[in-house]
Amino acid sequence: MYFYTVLILILTSVFFSFERDYDAVVRTQIISSDSLLFPKAKHREQSKLIHQLLTKYHYKKVSLNDSLSEKVLDKYISSLDPNREYLYSSDINYFKQYERQMDDYITSGYLEPAYEIFTVYHERVKNRIDFVFSMLKNEPDFSKVEDFYLDRKESEWFDDVEQMDDYWRKKIKNAVLNLKILGKDWDSNKETLENRYKRFKKTINQFNSEDVFEIFINSYAELYDPHTNYFSPVNADRFEINMSKTFEGIGARLQQDIEYTTIFSIMPGGPAYRSKSLEKGDKIIGVAQGDEGTFEDIIGWRLDDVVSRIKGPKASVVRLLVIKKESSIDAFPDTVRLVRDRVDVVDEDATFDIVPFNSSDRQFNIGVIKIPSFYINFEDAQKGVKDYKSVTRDVKRCIDSLKTLSVDGIIIDLRNNGGGSLQEAIDLTGLFIETGPVVQIKSSNGRIEIEKDFDKQIHYDGPLLVLNNSFTASSSEIFSGALKDYKRGLIVGEPTFGKGTVQNLLDLDRFFPKSSLKFGQLKITLAKYYRVSGEVHKR
Repeated sequence: MYFYTVLILILTSVFFSFERDYDAVVRTQIISSDSLLFPKAKHREQSKLIHQLLTKYHYKKVSLNDSLSEKVLDKYISSLDPNREYLYSSDINYFKQYERQMDDYITSGYLEPAYEIFTVYHERVKNRIDFVFSMLKNEPDFSKVEDFYLDRKESEWFDDVEQMDDYWRKKIKNAVLNLKILGKDWDSNKETLENRYKRFKKTINQFNSEDVFEIFINSYAELYDPHTNYFSPVNADRFEINMSKTFEGIGARLQQDIEYTTIFSIMPGGPAYRSKSLEKGDKIIGVAQGDEGTFEDIIGWRLDDVVSRIKGPKASVVRLLVIKKESSIDAFPDTVRLVRDRVDVVDEDATFDIVPFNSSDRQFNIGVIKIPSFYINFEDAQKGVKDYKSVTRDVKRCIDSLKTLSVDGIIIDLRNNGGGSLQEAIDLTGLFIETGPVVQIKSSNGRIEIEKDFDKQIHYDGPLLVLNNSFTASSSEIFSGALKDYKRGLIVGEPTFGKGTVQNLLDLDRFFPKSSLKFGQLKITLAKYYRVSGEVHKR
């Protein structure tokens, strides 16, 4: 059992002291100050607000009581340590003191227990990483035959350090063996694994208070249904870009390489592409705003913090200190000046191709339109921007091109399309039918609204096939279901995901109009949808 006490060391920092009794052997572990994270004042208000919104607006009425409280704790722990390879059974037993209080903590905004749990998890992870580095000092002994089971999701938690060490020793041995099979020598394998765990250590050490709140509150929100989620401000921004396929910045994808932020790819048409001054593999070590701003040293920063400095309003200037990919890290950096602009994520747009095939001594040309998601730039659409980006507009252009090439039929490829905008599903259906209902939406009060296509123009009336798989979901299912009900196309492939619910995105900033802080967004399930025929979308 653990006895947790706080020791305040005035001249150094804050430590947690944990005493564990293993078979009458007392082991003392110190949790250092860099493992400690605390909730911010805004997180307390967010917790209370999210509970109120879910209670009032979610399609499914759920009581946040002691029974659900236990599930919140279980889900939170499994979110942190899903494979049960960091926390001990004594940790879990200690955490259980909170299992009937999580409901009260969420409604009151008292989040300290959630952060305490994360602190323990954080320290356990760091201890395991240190153990990995110690194991990698010597090559594993492969002359000894041993059994190893990597999947521990349903296993019991480890009782002591000896059990934990034995599992991790075998885990590293297994990892080395997998690399060894590829024909690599020990020095190479050692370096690969050391770098892997250095990256992991850096990632876990960069967790901040916002990350912990997001994990914890989603342990509650996702108990309503798996499609109800809270997005932190950073992830809300990513979600918006994913939906709109546009953003304002320099047009470069970045990645973290241990201490350094590197260019992963340059997006066609963006400022970085037009400048020809950046390329894949370049390292960015400094960022400055405008022509007069002071450079900030970004070595070792979190990737999302770097991105927040580089992104910015259209027509604004950002300067970067860049070490070219062919240069050593101690080389003198180049200064790259870029003017931010609107960037379209064109490599994730709907695209088309033509596939020829022969049948009965005749060649047919089939147009294949690949739709990765049902995207739309909501902001531009609401502002009345004439050329706002949307999947329906892009598919319409694809159809126009295919018609000029006189294709014999069109395949709409929705494989791995997880959905997106409901309105885009309706509008896209309208390209292939004259007019009429597309989907039925049933709210929590039982009210049913019929969403219709009112555009009488049919943009394509030729042979049509829709290709689905098990990852085809949401708006994709609405589109393919409507075409099936209208007998407008042939639906082929695997059974779809079977989502069947409608979500809305709530901007939490609206509830704090006097605050300059960002509060993120809540994606909440408000209704269920049914096909025109009344059938439910399910696998």
